[in-house]
Amino acid sequence: MSLDIAILSDDGRPLQSISLKPDQHFKLFGTLDRAIFPLLARLSDYYKDADFSLSELVGLKQELGLLLERLQQNEDAAIVNSLTQLAQEALSQGKDLTVIAD
Repeated sequence: MSLDIAILSDDGRPLQSISLKPDQHFKLFGTLDRAIFPLLARLSDYYKDADFSLSELVGLKQELGLLLERLQQNEDAAIVNSLTQLAQEALSQGKDLTVIAD
């Protein structure tokens, strides 16, 4: 079981996605301060779907950048970089990001 963050096609198929395992998810999003990371806090529940609208993607990228500053350059940073790239791609395509709890 994974938590998938995806750009969806018009018919609901994932065009691009990133999958997070439970341990990866918890290390990155399980204990985020909601006051500092209000958008990323939507990812705090591994078993809950969420959406980031096109209008929220710039803010999401800013929060990911702040999170990245707090991480050492390791596997966690690589995941945050991948999420940032996915958010940028969604922004470029004019699409939302969808979080799918499998």
